Order: sequence, then structure tokens, then C-alpha cells
Amino acid sequence: MESTPTQPTQRFYVDTSVIVARYKPSDELYNSSERLFSQRGILLYVSPLSLAELYAVLSRVREQIHTPSSIHPSINTLVAFIVRECRLHIITQANSVTKKLGTTKLRTSPEYFISMKVAEKLQLKTLDLLHLAYASLARVRYRVNGFVTGDKEILDRSRLIRTALRLEVLHPVQVI
Repeated sequence: MESTPTQPTQRFYVDTSVIVARYKPSDELYNSSERLFSQRGILLYVSPLSLAELYAVLSRVREQIHTPSSIHPSINTLVAFIVRECRLHIITQANSVTKKLGTTKLRTSPEYFISMKVAEKLQLKTLDLLHLAYASLARVRYRVNGFVTGDKEILDRSRLIRTALRLEVLHPVQVI
């Protein structure tokens, strides 16, 4: 009996906007997002920041969200449903690092330190920097291959991000 070689599993950190797009037919990423989350053989990661964003976004756009359920579940139930249906793995960080800030020693999570370190070079919004920092940490700890986003600002800076964080930035269509 011949065995077929298994391909290495690809792993990606997924931007929150790509997740929301799967449940929002009016979103321009809707089709590619649906295909991304339906694809097998890949592992998809998010951070606690992604969960906080999901709670915030879903509370504002709940009426535009389409899920298989005919009832309107609580936001908590909806987020749990999305995490399960999209097969999302949640990254956690338990350690902290110390950064010198003038004469003060600041003890903080590594994702904040990384965000501060690359902020001037990447010139992105705070939440985008934090997501990229989480993805960068996940690259080492979880062997994440890249960051999937439809955000034009982030995609436009993909070369800078690759240099600063050794992280590939991909549009969902590049993964599917």
C-alpha cells in the first residue's frame, strides 16, 4: 500500500477584517474570505486582540452579518460560533519583556514592545501594528507562514513588513 506524502500544513495569522467579511455579503472580501475559511490543510490563527475586535465590530454591524442560524444569538455566542466555524486557533502570550523608556523601565507584553519597535518604520495604525506583532511572535512560536489581510495600507507595506518582522503579508486570494 503506497502512502502519499503529506504536504506541510500552512499556517496564517488572519486579520479581523477577513473574518468579518466571511459573514458580510456586501464586503468586497466576502467571496475570497469564504473560500479561505473553507479551505482544508491550513491552520488559521488569531489573537485576543482579534477577539476584542470581533466583539466591537459585531456589536456595530450585527444586522449586516449572515450566519446559518435564524435566531440572533448574543455577541458572545456569535464570536464563539465564528471561532469554531472558521477553525481559528487563539494565540496567547504569558511572558513580558522590559523596555527602557527614558529613565523608566517599562514591563510590557512582547507584542507591545514589537509594535513600538517597528512603528516608525511601518507607519501603520496601532491595531494593525499589534496584529502584525502577534503574527510575528506566532511565526516563531507556532510556525506561522504569513499574515492574511485585505487591508490596503498593510498590503502596500508588505515589503517593509517582510524586512522588519520577517513576515509575509498576503491577500486572501494569494492563499486560496
